[in-house]
Amino acid sequence: MNWKKILPLIGIIILIGLLYKIGFMKIISSISTINPIYLLLIPVFIISGLFIQTWKWFLILKKQKIRIKFETAFRIHMIGYFYAMLTPAKLGYLLKIFYLKNETGKSTGECASGVIIDRFLDMMVLALFALAGALVIINTSTNALIQVSFTLLLFVTGGIFLFSKKVNHFTLKTAYNFIMPEKIKKQTKQSYQDFYKNLPEVTSLIMPFLLTLINWLLIVTQTYIIVLAFSLAISYFEFLFLFPLATIAGLLPITISGLGTREITLIALFPNVPAESLVAMSLVALILYSYAPALLGWIYSFKKDEYKEIHKI
Repeated sequence: MNWKKILPLIGIIILIGLLYKIGFMKIISSISTINPIYLLLIPVFIISGLFIQTWKWFLILKKQKIRIKFETAFRIHMIGYFYAMLTPAKLGYLLKIFYLKNETGKSTGECASGVIIDRFLDMMVLALFALAGALVIINTSTNALIQVSFTLLLFVTGGIFLFSKKVNHFTLKTAYNFIMPEKIKKQTKQSYQDFYKNLPEVTSLIMPFLLTLINWLLIVTQTYIIVLAFSLAISYFEFLFLFPLATIAGLLPITISGLGTREITLIALFPNVPAESLVAMSLVALILYSYAPALLGWIYSFKKDEYKEIHKI
């Protein structure tokens, strides 16, 4: 049995189970109650979010002395965005490395560092909000605080390991000398050196970090607009700090696009809200704010040169 292929389906199975238990027609009925006036704001949030995400990555690349046009960065970002929607834990974002390499002629290591820093900032801000969310529900779930605090600790440790070549040198050198096969040692050593070539200083990432923070607030706010469209009894403050916990659940590598794991977490976090409304809200938000803009990345990916590049990987 190939568990790598089956594992991402667990979330889909959870979602199907939820749809069966709650009742598919109840969810459809809940969707029919949506107030269309709120949907008029969707294009503004989508465009703003994509611009901020691209700008953040563009600034990181600039700090690395990787020069590309903003529109090129946007195109590559959208392709990565599309494949992120199709892969567990949104690993499809890493395909931006290969498109950036193809566009700039830089090494894989150089291109990888910018993409990984971009993603690391996303996850760090998410972990910070999730920690705050765990504090909000501390009276009912001490385990949530422990788990999210541990996650945040992992990100801090990972950040130190990522940005400090001196810190990770000993560990990686040991793996390089005693574990790594001889035939890939030379290539790996070069990639490691390229990764840290022009790696931005932590202090130079203040603006990208602030943009990440703004982007997350935008994500929460745009999703909350869907909450309002469904007339759900959830305050913005409550949603701001609890929704990140559901987002983290959606990043588990047992699902695609967070399907299933995000919905069941939302039901647990908001027990006083009808389950059918939460599932309907989550699916509508996913379609409008994730799948709809991902179509642009899909269009970009089917350009002749892009299509050829993805099949080289």
